[in-house]
Amino acid sequence: MTLSYTSVDELRMKLPASKKNLIFIGCLFMMLSLAAFGLSLSTIQQPLLNEMGQPGMFSLVTVLTSIAMCLMTPVGGRISDMIGGRQVILIFGMLTLVLSIVLGFCTSFIPFVIVRILCAMATGAFVSTPFLLVREIYENNQVPSRMGILTAALSAGSLIGSFGAGFFADHQMMFLAIVFPSIFLMIGIPLIYMNLPKLPTHSSKFDFLGFLLLSAALTTLFLALNYAGQLTFHNPLIWAGIISGIVFFVLFIFVEKKKETPLINMDLFSNKLFSLVLLIAFLSFCYLIAMNAYAPLAVQELMNGTAAESGSLQIPRAIITILLPGLVGTWVVKKQGRMWQALAIASILIFIPFLGMVFIGPNMPVWFVMVLLALNGIGDCFRSVSITPAAQAQLRPDQLGIGTSLLSFATSLASVFASSVYGLVYDGLSQATPGLQGQIEGLDTVFLIAAGTGLISFLLVVSVYRPWINKQREEQEKAHVEASAAK
Repeated sequence: MTLSYTSVDELRMKLPASKKNLIFIGCLFMMLSLAAFGLSLSTIQQPLLNEMGQPGMFSLVTVLTSIAMCLMTPVGGRISDMIGGRQVILIFGMLTLVLSIVLGFCTSFIPFVIVRILCAMATGAFVSTPFLLVREIYENNQVPSRMGILTAALSAGSLIGSFGAGFFADHQMMFLAIVFPSIFLMIGIPLIYMNLPKLPTHSSKFDFLGFLLLSAALTTLFLALNYAGQLTFHNPLIWAGIISGIVFFVLFIFVEKKKETPLINMDLFSNKLFSLVLLIAFLSFCYLIAMNAYAPLAVQELMNGTAAESGSLQIPRAIITILLPGLVGTWVVKKQGRMWQALAIASILIFIPFLGMVFIGPNMPVWFVMVLLALNGIGDCFRSVSITPAAQAQLRPDQLGIGTSLLSFATSLASVFASSVYGLVYDGLSQATPGLQGQIEGLDTVFLIAAGTGLISFLLVVSVYRPWINKQREEQEKAHVEASAAK
């Protein structure tokens, strides 16, 4: 029978190291499954749509699944507070497992889209849980290095997902291309469920009204932005969607402030340091769409590179993000004050590489783009070991579930937002000036925006976050000295 612990602190002290290691291994497999599902389905989505006779639906399916996953990150955090991370892994992990198998049998468009969205919702519900569990079972000085290893698992899962899906698809084994990442779930779920003890939960009612309002806000706003490039802003439907999205967001905030147990606790935003970390995280993830979608497009369209060359762009970066995070995490915890330094390095290594990408043209060698993305990968290692611990350090124990999920929500929202903005910019500029020049202008602007988000993030870290966190540490040290003197 699984033991029950009265607090997270008791769990950290009394849980055997062997069980902690098994839980952590389970978290690694959950991260492998998340990345492998995402990259495998992205790799084979277009061929699947072609077989279904819907080749032009790629962007619609992509934005709907992105919205679904983004929506469920705060939902997963709230449910985790209600029933515990152990149950979240079991319920939504098993749901993902079943849905992925069902998806393998979907041969027509409508069932495929429905199951694909449901699968994205299920994964979104537990996407932040491994990060939360690491915080619960390990001491503070161990957390950054463990976070780094989780991120390395994400990078490994991305490679496995893309190459595995491509291999099975090339050998006409599309069913296996869809379902093979579920193997990681079969290992990760029992490892966590069997070794993680029960923890106190906060029973409360689920905020269905908040869920519906947030769903309506995200769907109307981002679908409108997604189609703005095709229909242009002269179309009244686009403005209707944008205005509706804003209205639903305002209603959502109004309702959440009055709820006893809201979907997103608005009181968290009164914590200025936590809100600042959320903003830095949002800005730090806006480059991903530019890297994953527009860098390969630039290699193919501007540099006349092959599909194989564009597909190999991130191999050096992936190797770095598998090998380096653990070492960077160890460096961060060795000295106070290195957290802000890690965030600053991560931000500047968004700005510099993507500023270099602005100069992509027919005469730039592919290896130079690979070097730029590898440099960005080094920055990603610093971000992965610092951003989640920096946010969690500002939360009370009872806020960890929803707070960690809110961080995942911010990063997911960044990807959806950036996808819409980059699409608008690229489509608008490339259509305004037909031919190669229009493509160059569109891609250059996309990379410039990505570089700008890194620069803004760097300035926030250095000029705002660093002074605040130093002042907070000084106040804590002063309080500790006064408490010791009083004893």
